[in-house]
Amino acid sequence: MKMKIYYAHFMGIYDTLQEKRDIELLQTLGFDVLNPNTPEVQAGIEAWKEANPEKDGDALLTQYFGGLIKGCQAFAFRGITPNQIPSGVYKELLVAQEIGLPIIELPGGLTQRALSVDSTREYLREYGKR
Repeated sequence: MKMKIYYAHFMGIYDTLQEKRDIELLQTLGFDVLNPNTPEVQAGIEAWKEANPEKDGDALLTQYFGGLIKGCQAFAFRGITPNQIPSGVYKELLVAQEIGLPIIELPGGLTQRALSVDSTREYLREYGKR
């Protein structure tokens, strides 16, 4: 039986090639992917909002999405560059941390994050490795 992984990502990449590539990668790694960008999840959100009209977006993230995350065995997320995590994704990440799920960050902005040879050597000197 495949492990289920929750795929948290910025709504700005819903229905894009990046979303498709991320899902394919997670499936290739052997996961059954729970993507919040599905008609079923969107319908669940609307039903939750109707049943909880007094609650705000934070409650939606922690209660509704938290329930989805708690039904998974792992958590994957994609931040946005440069090296930032959108607020909704971050709140989902906190739920995953709280319940102790293994967490996978899907990398982005690799060329922006790359150190030059000189910067790498400087870093190693500063930390006593060279």
